Amino acid sequence: MGSRFQCRAIQAGVMLMMSVAASERSSGQVEPDYLERFRQVQEQRKAREAELLQPRGEASAAVANVLEEPLDLDFGEETPLSEVLEFVRDATVSPRFPEGVPIVVDELGLKMVERSLGSTTRLTLEGVPLKTTLRLLLDQIDLIYWLHPDGYLVVTADRGPMTSRFQTLMLFEELRVLRGEVERLKRERDGEEP
Repeated sequence: MGSRFQCRAIQAGVMLMMSVAASERSSGQVEPDYLERFRQVQEQRKAREAELLQPRGEASAAVANVLEEPLDLDFGEETPLSEVLEFVRDATVSPRFPEGVPIVVDELGLKMVERSLGSTTRLTLEGVPLKTTLRLLLDQIDLIYWLHPDGYLVVTADRGPMTSRFQTLMLFEELRVLRGEVERLKRERDGEEP
């Protein structure tokens, strides 16, 4: 009962804010403080995202180089995404990447836009850089990829400008920090110097 009341209270609050915003728009007035705060939040978000996208070392630079290399592919028939990504991994095997370029699939993100590793795509290209090939393949099924600063490709849903990318970056950043903390605790437990 309490949660239903809270939901209705929240809905009423949202409706009130929307009506105030609508009346401000119709009168040509918009609270300057709200606009300024919105701009500040957007700027902070962009700055944080730019910081997170900076390459962290050789791995991301190596993957960026592979993305520039041409890749011939022939998927004239509808092909599941899982097979396409396996082909990319196999085609990018090198001394630097013995198992091919690392690719992480955000399966939860794919589910949110009703896609999966079984979603199909088709494309035949010769001599086109891998970055363009991937973009064209994934675009057919409303997906995107991006290069994570730690040196792997992330395939995820295209849910608007940078939304899922930023959220995923933040998640990976939190995981990186937690990994560091776990390593520190292990060293501490084993009596090693930090």
